Amino acid sequence: MKQARTAHTAKIININNKEIIFDDRIKERNPGNLNGQSISVTNSEEYWFYYSNVQYGTSENIQDFLKEFTVS
Repeated sequence: MKQARTAHTAKIININNKEIIFDDRIKERNPGNLNGQSISVTNSEEYWFYYSNVQYGTSENIQDFLKEFTVS
């Protein structure tokens, strides 16, 4: 299951036992070699800023990530 981390977190916070609906269209940005590292290794505003030219390791570029959500 691609959403293992999401499913795990949802089960933890679902104190009212509501139905959890997963949608494969919702994606997580690939952090590349930042995966598992402290948030302090990046500037989070810069990391998510669409016009930033900074590349953090092998993380997915924000512009490329958001292109997948463009409606034709």
